[in-house]
Amino acid sequence: MAIKGKILYCGTTLLNLFKDFASNAKGNITAAVIAAIAAFIPLIVHLRIVPLPPDTAMYWPTGTNYDFFSYYKMVWFLVLTLFALIIFIIGLKYKKIALTKTWIYVPVGIYALTAILSTVFAKHKDAALFGFPDRYEGLFVILGYILVFIITLNVAQNRGALKLILTGLFFSAFFASLIGLFQFIGTIQLFGKTYVLDLFKTSLGQWLIVPGAYRDALTLDFRFAVHQVYTTLYNTNFVGSFMEMTLLLSIVLFIYDPNKKRKLIYCILAMLIFTNWLGCLSRAGYLGAAASILILFIVAVFRYNPLKKESKGSSVRSLCINSILIICLFTVLFLFLNFFSKSTITMQFSRLLDTADRIITASDSDAQPTKTQDIFQTKPKDEIKDIRITPDTIYYSTTDADMKIRLIGNDLQFSTGDGNQLVPTFDKKKNGYVFNYPKYSKFMFNLAKNNVLFLYYRKLIIQVAITNQGFKNYDERFGITDVKEIPSWGFEGMERKATRFYGWSRSIPMLKDTVVLGNGPDTFALHFPQLDYVAKMKYYADPYLIIDKPHNMYLQIALNTGVVSLICVLIIFVSYIATSIKIILTNMTRSIYTTISLGVFLGTTAYMITAFFNDSLISVAPVFWIMLGLGYAVNFVVLGERQQGTVN
Repeated sequence: MAIKGKILYCGTTLLNLFKDFASNAKGNITAAVIAAIAAFIPLIVHLRIVPLPPDTAMYWPTGTNYDFFSYYKMVWFLVLTLFALIIFIIGLKYKKIALTKTWIYVPVGIYALTAILSTVFAKHKDAALFGFPDRYEGLFVILGYILVFIITLNVAQNRGALKLILTGLFFSAFFASLIGLFQFIGTIQLFGKTYVLDLFKTSLGQWLIVPGAYRDALTLDFRFAVHQVYTTLYNTNFVGSFMEMTLLLSIVLFIYDPNKKRKLIYCILAMLIFTNWLGCLSRAGYLGAAASILILFIVAVFRYNPLKKESKGSSVRSLCINSILIICLFTVLFLFLNFFSKSTITMQFSRLLDTADRIITASDSDAQPTKTQDIFQTKPKDEIKDIRITPDTIYYSTTDADMKIRLIGNDLQFSTGDGNQLVPTFDKKKNGYVFNYPKYSKFMFNLAKNNVLFLYYRKLIIQVAITNQGFKNYDERFGITDVKEIPSWGFEGMERKATRFYGWSRSIPMLKDTVVLGNGPDTFALHFPQLDYVAKMKYYADPYLIIDKPHNMYLQIALNTGVVSLICVLIIFVSYIATSIKIILTNMTRSIYTTISLGVFLGTTAYMITAFFNDSLISVAPVFWIMLGLGYAVNFVVLGERQQGTVN
């Protein structure tokens, strides 16, 4: 009876929330559309086969992109944003919506202008307008982010609109987390049969996401690690970004909301989202949330004395009880999930700490693997110490041995690092030339008819063209190219510790060409020095891998739409953070607006911190820009009420 009563209690609570949502939607159509963006865009997964323009196809494995996670998110985001804009303009015209007067429109407008001009002058117009494959974050989407930010900033100051948008955010968080939870579990055994729980690996899930015309022709295989959550967001790193925002918001609402029914909903949501935040195994997501909470603790230290004066004993006691309760629940969840996944989560935290330790201590790149590395296994790239190519020599250094390949006339001469000659023999089984020396047993080479040398080490391969001018790079995409030194800045010797450092070091020199205007939205891959074969072999174990993102949203903005646009975005972010901290430090009373202000501040700050390691993507960015607009809106309300001397 007790269980039945609790189920009825939860059901009644959800029904009341739905009625409240419907009631609020009647008078807030614009907010309802923004809520729909927050609710449904992150959940869209459906196959779209996209023929690629020639200049983009060069940077993709084939001339067609089979997209599940981004294309239709982009389409529906633009449709709903356009709808919201039309209703918003009508509301302004008939004075149903009051336009907030704020200077923040200036940097927002400059950001929009630089994005437009960067597209106008872009070399690759198609990508700049519609985006790169699997990303689809072109000009129209960038302008969409700006519009939803402005619209949310204006409409969310109304309490009913605020509730609508929060409901939309938690709707997507709930269902994305539910899908992610089943992905984390993976499979279950019942009555001697194994059942797959990952929706997208089931026949039902594949029926939902594949159009009827392709269901018989396609076989889907989403390859993610066991006990790893990718939910509907395509990349586990972006799961971390999404979950940290909604997790921190739900925690704050659970702690401060006095309504027991809503508190129960927030508790369930927080636990479900926490499961996905852990299960995505995103170290960037872990770091962002942890840093955001650290900022809160620092602010709380300055806030301690005012808090003691303003707070009643009962409210402080309630705050402490709620905080301890959520910490205990999360601890139990963490222990259970870590045990269930055979310590996968703690190993991922260990990797984060180990990477930080190796960066701080600046250990040698050829040092012995640590215990953490042993757990995750040494990758082939970790065995490559150095590769150098000159017109007459290839120098290949591995943990096994060093090899020199010299071009003398039309002949190749192989030798050890010490200069001792190596004689290759042809192996029919391997269909290539091998070296019958213990240290060189993993090396092999082939010489194609077009005078391209295929040099193998284990499963790694690099292609070098033999020309009248000596050795040159060869790539099936770009043909024969000269071996050139690629401009690099900073992070020297750190690229092996984290490949993000490689991307950053090659991206930063590109900034000199994008000070005023960028190369065009989402054109990073088309301008990155993809011919950096040797470095990609050393750090990625794949010289022909296309680097399509800088793994840093701020670099992404600066390169795509210009450094000026990045400055504008930083002004928007810093202004919001400064205002939010001021409210936290000086607020003497708790209201729905101050509570949401705190929750949104923590969530968006976590995203901004994670953005140092992640990029912007259509799967998650709309939620961030809506939450940022929400944060500005509630801050305006709090500051306005403070000026009037009232807090509701």
